[in-house]
Amino acid sequence: MLVTAVAAVADVESIAGTARAFKGDVIIIDGAKVTLFGISAPAPSEQCMKAGKAWPCGVEAKKALADLVDGGHVVCWIKNKVGHGSWQGTCALGTADLGEAMVRAGWASAVTDMTNAYAAAQAEAQSNHKGIWEVR
Repeated sequence: MLVTAVAAVADVESIAGTARAFKGDVIIIDGAKVTLFGISAPAPSEQCMKAGKAWPCGVEAKKALADLVDGGHVVCWIKNKVGHGSWQGTCALGTADLGEAMVRAGWASAVTDMTNAYAAAQAEAQSNHKGIWEVR
């Protein structure tokens, strides 16, 4: 069931419910698509290069998000409506910010022209060669 509420203090719409990964930076909560605000993950069909060979980084990014959220209760605080039944927001599973988790694990990059919230997580992922930043 889709739950939509308006927060009294900030007048921010939220969506909460059982989530599943659609792409590495998009989840679906009871039919509503929510793109994670401030991050960008490779598309499922995207290939990355590692040691001169292509690998399915987009598939891996989606799998990483699925491992985080599939079947879990997620709350998203909506920043923008981007289409019919599609939103952009900051989402959490418990206390874990999903955008930060994906960037810190190296499966998404921070979009710093939207927010600087994930810049440190990206620097950590890059320096530790995680996910899309892995170099062999």
